[in-house]
Amino acid sequence: MNADSVFLINFALHSLILGSAGWGVTLLLRDPLCRSAAAGIALAFCVIGPSVISEWSYPYMGKAPLLTAVRETLETDWRIVVPAVESTTAAKPVTASPVSSPMPKPAWSIDDLVHALRYLFWIGLITLLLRHFWRTARVLRWSLTLRRPNEMEVSSLPSGMDASRLRVFEREGSPCAVGWLRPVIAVPASAFQTLTSTEWRWMMGHEQEHLRMGDTLHSWIQECLRAFLWWNPFAHLLMECHARAREEVCDAAALRHSESRDHRAYADFLLM
Repeated sequence: MNADSVFLINFALHSLILGSAGWGVTLLLRDPLCRSAAAGIALAFCVIGPSVISEWSYPYMGKAPLLTAVRETLETDWRIVVPAVESTTAAKPVTASPVSSPMPKPAWSIDDLVHALRYLFWIGLITLLLRHFWRTARVLRWSLTLRRPNEMEVSSLPSGMDASRLRVFEREGSPCAVGWLRPVIAVPASAFQTLTSTEWRWMMGHEQEHLRMGDTLHSWIQECLRAFLWWNPFAHLLMECHARAREEVCDAAALRHSESRDHRAYADFLLM
């Protein structure tokens, strides 16, 4: 195998191993905040871990990096050369031996397979990145249509609620956090007539926790990682685990910062 094939196989194997180990750790954690942090760290290790491991010292080769030792081993010429030995006995008559035809070259090699998989990787990466950037452009275009709440809408909010980062859209939909550098909370205009004071505090507490932790930017970065690690099933499991854990953290924050901590009523509100 050539050097590129060794590097790609090393990266893929170590990324799968690190991803599976990280996903196993998240299954053992019950606290959602710890689970989301562990999933994020495991995703980072899926990307940078293989390169770090390849620079570790190989235990039997002194201070040579592990990947260098493996590459040198695979590229070594293993042919055995037998030196000619002069015979002291009487020369024997030379008889003609049948000429053997050279062995046919194999139709494909591991390098050819890795080369084909590399093309498949780039096709998946470019396809998912284009889809991600298309969705990003649609979100940016939609965010430009958001407006600030008017005086009547602000006056209908519960007392003491900060509306500086509140934005309104006219169509029906669910409240959400939108934006990356300075995210805001987008709510439908109908919410000012339908939501009660308790429901407003639940909703704002949930979305403000998303803003406080920068979940909108984290989600955008994770979609880039999804495009890069589309072939790693454990990376997809870690992303789903991180998303669910973040929602649990925000739900806990919504109940913690609200006067009403009725879990059943809050669950019914989420299902509305």
